[in-house]
Amino acid sequence: MTFAAPLVPHRSTWDIVRLSWAPVLAGALVVIGAKALAGASPAAAGALSMLAGPVFIIGLLYVTFTWRRGPTLTIDGGALVLGDRRVPVADVKASVEQYVFRMQGRGGGGTFWMPLLALRFPDGGDLRLVRLQGGGQAAGRRPTRAPTYGLDPAAWDQLAALLDASDR
Repeated sequence: MTFAAPLVPHRSTWDIVRLSWAPVLAGALVVIGAKALAGASPAAAGALSMLAGPVFIIGLLYVTFTWRRGPTLTIDGGALVLGDRRVPVADVKASVEQYVFRMQGRGGGGTFWMPLLALRFPDGGDLRLVRLQGGGQAAGRRPTRAPTYGLDPAAWDQLAALLDASDR
């Protein structure tokens, strides 16, 4: 049995701030540098201020490409491998659960759920993989702990079948 799939990190609001502060700060520093240089050399200040846009755009591209970058989960030779963790598949307890979360938006909000594959390891650690498609409304239910990573639907279904995940 072999399996390999890239995992998509589950990002919180704080993660978004941590990822996006660098391009905003870089663009602002270029503009501040241009303003400081304006008295001494207007031509150099103009050229430097023209760089603010491209610096910001490059920063946004950086955020876009790092947003979905996560580790690769593999099953090879009877072992589940994630980063430096290597666990025999027979020792992994897998169950299908639901990730319940609240969302508030301009057009309204509510409580929703998404399928979640919970992997429990012999050392007590766990890995919570949300299926990046599916689910629905979960009115009246309490939110659950956030997942660690997301997984594309086909890979999620295949992994759940390989690990013989039971419904909880």
